[in-house]
Amino acid sequence: MNPSPAPDAADRRARALVVVSSLLLLIEGALVLSSASPGLRAVSAVPESRRSVPSGPAASRLDAASPAAGEIPARPAVFRTSRIIDPVGNLDAAARALRLDALRGRSLEEAATAGRAWARLAAADGAITERELASILPSSAFILARTSPDDYVDDIRLSAEGSDTFARAYKPIARALPGSNAAGARLEAVLGEIHAVRNALRRPPEGSEDGSAGAPARVSRGSPPDEAALHAPVPRGQRWIASAEDLKKTHRHALDIFFLGEGERGSAEKGPAIRSMSPGLVVAAADDWVGGEGAAKYRRGGLTPRAGNGAVIYDPGTRRYYTYFHMHDVSVRPGQWVEAGEVLGRGGNTGTNARKRGHGGHLHLEIYRASEDRALDCWELRDLVLSL
Repeated sequence: MNPSPAPDAADRRARALVVVSSLLLLIEGALVLSSASPGLRAVSAVPESRRSVPSGPAASRLDAASPAAGEIPARPAVFRTSRIIDPVGNLDAAARALRLDALRGRSLEEAATAGRAWARLAAADGAITERELASILPSSAFILARTSPDDYVDDIRLSAEGSDTFARAYKPIARALPGSNAAGARLEAVLGEIHAVRNALRRPPEGSEDGSAGAPARVSRGSPPDEAALHAPVPRGQRWIASAEDLKKTHRHALDIFFLGEGERGSAEKGPAIRSMSPGLVVAAADDWVGGEGAAKYRRGGLTPRAGNGAVIYDPGTRRYYTYFHMHDVSVRPGQWVEAGEVLGRGGNTGTNARKRGHGGHLHLEIYRASEDRALDCWELRDLVLSL
């Protein structure tokens, strides 16, 4: 039989059991608190600049973007010890409120309020970054669904039938078509509020003698389009546009602008610089198209197999989308703001249709008026481009 332990050994064992029990209780309590307070965990992960109340010049500029009479005011955040504890006060949580599935269940006014709340949080450190903007944008498939004229819908759905690479590339666009106009209107309400907050950040401080410190945008929210401020996508002397009569044989809601003197690199063609017609936000862009003539030779990438490389710019001031297809290369990214006349990349002949013999390098241009849920027709586009 083993001898009984000495009294001092028994005391040490008892104290050790007490310590272990205490540690287990502390761990259990921490786990309970962690599962009960997801909002507090989210706040702790946000940089201090995203959690504190804006102050100084940034705050004064944001105040200048306060809603006018009759507009829906932004939801006030709840503060405690200078930290936002309301879930809407957390930048990540505010971004989740801007996802399409969330926006679909909101009214236009609620979508605008959510957009303004996110923009004010993102701008708390004085700027809304490209990366932050890119994180709240929907997929390029949704943007293409939103901007597709009604006469494109059947073609998109037919293109999505099958299981080959070509069809699989069109399936996300076909799935995004139902309800894209209503959801798009809510997205545009969000982008309009972000545009307003961004303009407030760029505005010179009141009383500033140097107006160059930050100029207001060309068009304020709600103003009519200013055609005189638009820029030609391809300059005169480097383009050829079909006659109004010949346009009857081409796209109904697009204009093909052919290049003069493009350079060939095998089957690929490289044209002149393509410039943004308007200021705005890059909401979709692709520079990775690989393929050839016809659906069977499409391999991967691009905005769509037929469109090839390209970009879509949304101008919140006029609620217009500008779409540029068949580009050789693209130098802009989603989330980036551009000005009218800024280079988007080089023209080319990417896309399964543009690679057809005899088509040549050209820019496929579309303009979609979101306020009217319609695309400009080819004759409107021709008149507009020729006027620039």
